[in-house]
Amino acid sequence: MKKILFAILLICIGLALFGQTTTTFTPPSNISAYTFDGSRSGVEKLKMNTYILGQVAKPGLYVVPDDTDFLTLLALAGGPREDAKLSKIRIVRPSEEGEKVVWVNFKEYLESGDPALIPEMKPGDTI
Repeated sequence: MKKILFAILLICIGLALFGQTTTTFTPPSNISAYTFDGSRSGVEKLKMNTYILGQVAKPGLYVVPDDTDFLTLLALAGGPREDAKLSKIRIVRPSEEGEKVVWVNFKEYLESGDPALIPEMKPGDTI
């Protein structure tokens, strides 16, 4: 009986020791900010991840073509809510030097219609 209990104890200790190994996942450093989306029409598009948070109808992650501008992304997210502050919209843009903030005055765009006020989106942008 003592031999059986001793064997069970050894098995439990062995399982506990071998169960403690951890593996860490390190993503490859060469992950692209773009994804490729071919189409049947022969037009090949690169897509990028962008995020829109805050006072919009549908906040979240949007995978959009690489030529998407701020206005298009805002429309995809259902547009701004009534309580959104349109004169001071912040785009946080990752860069090699760290995060950069781009300010957009969408209220001024609505009043003037000047397309120069609408920035192009970049991969990883967060509004």
